[in-house]
Amino acid sequence: GIITGKRFLFGEFSFLTLSFLVSGTFDVGSLFMDIPSTRVFQNLSLLPINQFQTSEQKDWNLMIKHHTKSNNDQAILTTYTHMESLGISPNKATLPLVLKACARLKAVEKGRKVHFRIRGTSLIRDIRVGTAIVDFYGKCGLLDDAREVFDQMGVKDIALWNAMIYGYVGCCSFEKAIKLFMEMQKEGLKPNSRTIVGLLSACREVYKLRLGQEIHGYCLRNGLFDLDPHVGTALIGFYLRFDVEISRYVFELMVVRNIVSWNAIITGYLDMEEYLEACSLFVLLLVEGFEFDSITLVAVVQASAQLGSLKLGAQIHQIAIKSGYKNDVFIVNALLNMYSDCGSLDSSCRLFENVSKRDVALWNSMMKAYLEYGIYDEAVSLFTAMKMEGIREDKRTIAILLSSCSSLADGTRFGKSLHAHVIKTKMEIDTSLGNALLSMYAELNCVKATQNVFKEMTSPDVVSWNTSIMALACNRLRGEAWNLFEAMRASKIELNSHTIISIMAACDDEIYLNIGRAIHGFVIKRGIEIDLSLNTALTDMYMNCGDEATAMNLFQSYPNKDVISWNAIIASLVKNNQGEKAHLLFSHMISEVEPNDVTIINMLSSFTHLAALNRGQCFHAYATRRQFSFDNNLSLANAFVTMYARCGSMQNAEKVFKILPRRNIVTWNALIAGYATHGRGHDAIQALLKMIEDGLSPNAATFTAVLSACRHCGFVEKGLLLFHTMVHDFKINPELFHYGCVVDLLCRGGRLNEAREFIESMPIEPDASLWRALLSACRLNCNIKLAANIFDKLVELEPMNAGNYILLSNIYAAAGLWLEVRKIRLLLQEKGLKKSPGLSWIVVQNQVHSFSAGDTSHPLSEKIYANLFQKQMGSEASEKITKPKFLCLHGFRTNGQIMKTQIGKWPQSVLDRLDLTFLDAPFPAMGKSEVEGLFDPPYYEWFQFNKEFTELYNFEECLKYIEDFMVNNGPFDGLLGFSQGAILSAGLPGLQAKGMALKKVPKIKTLIIIGGAKFKTKSIAENAFATPIDFPTLHFLGEHDFMKQYGLELLESCVDPHVIHHPKGHTVPRLDEKSLETMENYLERIQEVLSKKEE
Repeated sequence: GIITGKRFLFGEFSFLTLSFLVSGTFDVGSLFMDIPSTRVFQNLSLLPINQFQTSEQKDWNLMIKHHTKSNNDQAILTTYTHMESLGISPNKATLPLVLKACARLKAVEKGRKVHFRIRGTSLIRDIRVGTAIVDFYGKCGLLDDAREVFDQMGVKDIALWNAMIYGYVGCCSFEKAIKLFMEMQKEGLKPNSRTIVGLLSACREVYKLRLGQEIHGYCLRNGLFDLDPHVGTALIGFYLRFDVEISRYVFELMVVRNIVSWNAIITGYLDMEEYLEACSLFVLLLVEGFEFDSITLVAVVQASAQLGSLKLGAQIHQIAIKSGYKNDVFIVNALLNMYSDCGSLDSSCRLFENVSKRDVALWNSMMKAYLEYGIYDEAVSLFTAMKMEGIREDKRTIAILLSSCSSLADGTRFGKSLHAHVIKTKMEIDTSLGNALLSMYAELNCVKATQNVFKEMTSPDVVSWNTSIMALACNRLRGEAWNLFEAMRASKIELNSHTIISIMAACDDEIYLNIGRAIHGFVIKRGIEIDLSLNTALTDMYMNCGDEATAMNLFQSYPNKDVISWNAIIASLVKNNQGEKAHLLFSHMISEVEPNDVTIINMLSSFTHLAALNRGQCFHAYATRRQFSFDNNLSLANAFVTMYARCGSMQNAEKVFKILPRRNIVTWNALIAGYATHGRGHDAIQALLKMIEDGLSPNAATFTAVLSACRHCGFVEKGLLLFHTMVHDFKINPELFHYGCVVDLLCRGGRLNEAREFIESMPIEPDASLWRALLSACRLNCNIKLAANIFDKLVELEPMNAGNYILLSNIYAAAGLWLEVRKIRLLLQEKGLKKSPGLSWIVVQNQVHSFSAGDTSHPLSEKIYANLFQKQMGSEASEKITKPKFLCLHGFRTNGQIMKTQIGKWPQSVLDRLDLTFLDAPFPAMGKSEVEGLFDPPYYEWFQFNKEFTELYNFEECLKYIEDFMVNNGPFDGLLGFSQGAILSAGLPGLQAKGMALKKVPKIKTLIIIGGAKFKTKSIAENAFATPIDFPTLHFLGEHDFMKQYGLELLESCVDPHVIHHPKGHTVPRLDEKSLETMENYLERIQEVLSKKEE
């Protein structure tokens, strides 16, 4: 009556609706007949739920449907809860809507209550309700509950089967999903499009190609492929796992395509790194008139970034703007990364500034871009600005900033403050964030902090273990690194190639070669794949440990060397002062692979070591011809600045510096260090000031360079002021070198006592270099008393450094205290100390020739040493020298060729004075060889023995075999043996004297024993060593050789032993200067013996 005769405006109607609903006197269903329900319920939703007192189930159901259309899941659950309180239940049409809301909100307990409330009612048997319950449990990961409900349903339609299949797929139980599909087929149900889509997802994940092809055939036969684009899209995604070309073929056969199918094939090509094809498909999409979406644009922006095409990326940007995607955060994020990757940081900055709404992902991308360009301070400032705008950082923000800490002047402090912020805000330190913290502390060499983070991680993964091991190894905590490696082996974490790379970082010196070999053997025994990165690390290890032959053998034997492996071996040669070999290897490299910027940087480093300016200039021309650009590669530009500066051409260094479009802290540091090296202190200080004006903060390396410049130029007061500025203004913790510069500056000013007080007041322990600087200053200032005191401290720190003794001797000599000079010289002799040999080089016809004592790396070293030896011994004497002939007996389960390689490490000057014959042992190896994987088989052994070495087998056959060879190939003057061959060699002279061996050959006159011992078999030992060995012998005793003690026992049986002590283990060592001297003395002694025999 009142209402029906009048038409109301919508606003008036809404008011009446709300009023009558509150009073409870309206028939809601009849009132809403002609009114758009969405508009009405937008106003109904303004009504407080506790005032909505209607008891009609259909009214409440209408409310739930309204909230469903509005995608307001929380409101659905709130409405349902209020219905429950009034004793009203949703019907079979709206109950599934409630369960779907529970699934989307992951409201597990609420969903369970809904389920339990209808158990025992007719609703539980309703197929739609049952399907909704199965779907809810599946989406919440409760597969057992879902399957229980599924099995209890009396009647199952295709929707119910699909719900269960999708539950399995969503929880990655792909095999169960496939098995359930097989059961469905047995029930006689035909799959629909939704079934096919879910099943193809499962087949893709478990690589069921055959089943997927069968499903494809089913779709073709039943018309599903032609009618439903979702099926075609699912097939595209499935085939992308196997062959992108098949996916493209499927795409082209699709009769009905939608944007989802276009996106699937475009992103497929993107994932397969077919970036140009992805962009081509986007063009085709535009030509065919399809409406793209944000997913399409993100994919093609990423493709253009990977192509490095700034022009293409900018064009896509314009398309995005014209299509109304200007402020889409996903597209803007992709564009920002694209501009950064393509070298246009300015475009990234402008884009970032012009976005009206910036989320945390966009802030993260901008910070990451700054870091990639080396603008670390700006990235940190951006983090502060983000917080001021009220944007809450996420774990990725922290991880990005942590990666910058090693490049910041106060990186340790900033990294620790970020860690504290994470703890304070109670941010969960999951494995990913934990690894970022580990990496940050490891890069900053904060070993204790690294260990603490690792201990606190609840679920460390293989990356966590590897990072922690690497941190310990790189900081020379080898024992702890090894213990952690063993703990990892005992854990459930599977070792990978990076684990081996991490532990091998501990093997960086000759004395750790055997450990490195053991790790290599472990890799082979465990069957760990030696991929390119691991092979490169093994090569680097052998090179660092002085076994260049094995390193080069590993490198050459790897079949598919890429530019990274070539760069690694070149870098190893450069690091080990083998610049000439690096240059030679580069000439081979360019015929196999295309060098990259890292190659050029490594080569420039080698020229820097050799001060080979001409070669550096040639490489500059080479890089220019090859179109290596400085615009997007600051590292390359910095390398050229450094090379020119260190090779004496500051003019060229400045030229490169000036043409650079942008510079980072490393660029400025290289220039300042160049000025320092050339004594241009004023220019160094001016460069520092200009760098600060440009907005860059100096770091520890900057002050290292500028303080060095002040030291070279004698700028005492300026240097001290700069040190104060570094500590107090820039908050940089000084390192030992900085303290050393201050000590040197004070010494140059004649302020020796002040320098001493400065050293003694340092917050960190001073090393020997600081005291040595002060000792050098005592010479210039003739302060004998202070020199003596400082020398005492140096002896405590470096008791075996001959340079300290020589320095004090020179101070005494300058003061005319010749008696003290004599005392120091005698002290040097008593301790057996000698000054380390220097390195010299000369350039002849644009070729660098470097020389050092005992070096055999020069290609003409054989002739050089022969010439020097002839001059030293005299031409007449050299003509009379007779080479002693040695039969060489190799180690256990190796062979003669391996021993030849091992002995080949000795200087050519030694090898030229020996006539060596290498013999393979008579018996094939009866077990695994320790050199397997390092040297090629076959492997042999001289005889066999029991575990206690008290019984020998086939020993008589061995003696006969050696005697026959000596008869046919002799006469031999002596035996040279290693390991088992050395044990045999040591016993043969005594057995020969007893008439038990070598009866048909001349008496043995000398022995060279490497890693040898006496026989353990009593009957043999009693005869072999019944009398002393009365001729000259040479013995190699390794500090870390497990047979060292037995080698010392053997010495007791020798009358005229010469001993070479070396720092390695059970191996054939190289000869250092001292060893070479012992070898020369031994060879002269043999010559005397052989000359007398001839007389």
